[in-house]
Amino acid sequence: MRKLTLLLLLFTAVMACKKPLFDVSSREGTSTGRVAPPSAPPDSAEQDIHIYATSIVFPDSADWRAGDTRDAKLVLWKDGEPLGSVPAGERPDPLRHRYQAGHLWTDTADDGQTTVSCDGVPLFSFQGEELFAGFLVADGVVHTLGQHPGGGFSYRKDGQEVFSSETGLPMGRAMDPDWEGGALMRDTSAVYYAYRLPVEVQDGDVWEYRVMKDGQLLKMLPAIAGGEVTDIRVKDGVVYRLDTRYGGYYMLRGEALTSLGIPLTVQAIRLAPYGGQVVVKAVFRKGQDVFGCLLGGAGSDGFFHSTGLQIYDLFTHDGNTYAILTHEDGFVAKVVLGEAEVPFPAQAYRLYTQRCVAFREGILAMALSGMGTNDHLFLVNEDPTPVHFNGYFTGIYIQ
Repeated sequence: MRKLTLLLLLFTAVMACKKPLFDVSSREGTSTGRVAPPSAPPDSAEQDIHIYATSIVFPDSADWRAGDTRDAKLVLWKDGEPLGSVPAGERPDPLRHRYQAGHLWTDTADDGQTTVSCDGVPLFSFQGEELFAGFLVADGVVHTLGQHPGGGFSYRKDGQEVFSSETGLPMGRAMDPDWEGGALMRDTSAVYYAYRLPVEVQDGDVWEYRVMKDGQLLKMLPAIAGGEVTDIRVKDGVVYRLDTRYGGYYMLRGEALTSLGIPLTVQAIRLAPYGGQVVVKAVFRKGQDVFGCLLGGAGSDGFFHSTGLQIYDLFTHDGNTYAILTHEDGFVAKVVLGEAEVPFPAQAYRLYTQRCVAFREGILAMALSGMGTNDHLFLVNEDPTPVHFNGYFTGIYIQ
């Protein structure tokens, strides 16, 4: 396999990164009502693809690893260059910002109130402190799925509550790299989400599962005897679910049940979109061997085997497999791009969040944070762009 060494590029290019990160002042806003966000760039088949990223950046004198997080900035990057910044607050949280629909979205929860801002300008607020498991901008409307501190959640549109549950638990993660909206999904007609609900039975509590279309119940899934539903997604109105039953994993597309032949001792497993379908992405281990696979969709099956390295994530496109491999300590070891490989120096880079990986139609983009150093790296397929700042990356986006 063809290998690309990054060390020389890193140390020569990083010295040329002189552009200040705090050269764009944030816009001030005081409104607590709904304010129309700036229009996103129009969709066009002729538009170029750009790589955006977010990072938390501290003043050069701040030792953030020792807890000095004062004066932090949330910086937006475009194609390896800083585009602008907004204040990140005293306790920067990667779960509370994301780049969607051409804008940088942030949220804060303080003094009994949650506020959502667009490009640094407050857009709307509502009573109650929520942490979003899902955040999705669709047709100009901001959809949120917010977890309450004491349990339960609310589904809102532009801050207005549409549905809530006092005991329900949303299914899906805010940082899921395969789903733009985290626990929220959409198609051309609606926004969807799923949650599980504890139900008392004679022998104790079991989980019941509910799939929602906006604020209405789309489908109720009863508890599974001797098993559970581990993931639920909706695509084009079809409910996909990942179950454990009969000692193994199964995927259901609607009511069609498919055995996956994957052991219950998986390291990671979830549903992921692939070319208009929903497939199963899984990583499991046998001895020193680690296996990654994509199963369940026509033309989607991919398989990757590694010995001695962990499989962090896996993608496939046009018959090529793309894999991110890490050491046991979590440092990135190498990236496989079909027949090419990009190796990394030992203990050099980590992926600070799962959102620091993005994949789209054969483009694998990564925002790699240097550990114990201010030298960081963008990697788009085989092309590295070193950057230098005091902080860490929190996400990367292909748009």
